[in-house]
Amino acid sequence: LLKNEKENLGFYLSGHPLEQYEDIIKYYTTATSQTLVEQPNGTEVYTAGLIASVRLTKTKKAGESMAILAIEDLEGVTDVVVFPEAYKGSHSAIEEGSVVWIRGNVGEGRTKNGGNGDEIEEDVRQIQAEEILPIGQVAERLTSAIEIAIPEPDTADQEKIDALQSICLRNRGEHNLILRLINSKYGEVIAQCSGRYNVTYDKSIAAEIEKIFGENSVKPSNRTMRAKQ
Repeated sequence: LLKNEKENLGFYLSGHPLEQYEDIIKYYTTATSQTLVEQPNGTEVYTAGLIASVRLTKTKKAGESMAILAIEDLEGVTDVVVFPEAYKGSHSAIEEGSVVWIRGNVGEGRTKNGGNGDEIEEDVRQIQAEEILPIGQVAERLTSAIEIAIPEPDTADQEKIDALQSICLRNRGEHNLILRLINSKYGEVIAQCSGRYNVTYDKSIAAEIEKIFGENSVKPSNRTMRAKQ
């Protein structure tokens, strides 16, 4: 339905293909098309979006296959360059209309033509992809942490904190435990617990924790695998 809306109207009318992946975008990415400009060149970023267009080409020297993608998110469009090495490992995920997750490095800004032959300098970023995954594989393959949002009244409720501690110690695993502490003075304080509280993750454990801190208070993420964060 959304694809037909885009093809016939030129825009999405009843929704956007990315809306169903809101949690993946929030908890597994670090940049959007609009925030890329804030990142220095060479910074590793994680982003997600819809492949709006694919241009396949070959390198001039060796004739190796590569691709140039236009990735559309909810804020705009980003150019993504997939050099031969990354293309070999990711080409199966590259298809126009697919929603993907991308790990890559911020590339150099480009000069844009301002029209009437005038060149204007505009600070535009592109991404040089290192890895591209179908969005549906992200949570299964990249989850490194479990994040728990604790409302401000509950941060001082020792009984609830003890209950959380007990759940974690009974379900030890490989995922880091992240606490998102809501505070009226400081906003959200994010704290990583020691390895002693590394926890396994499944729906039953999440449901047990959500009985304490509320619906949707538990989210998986890749926060602790992100470079330099």
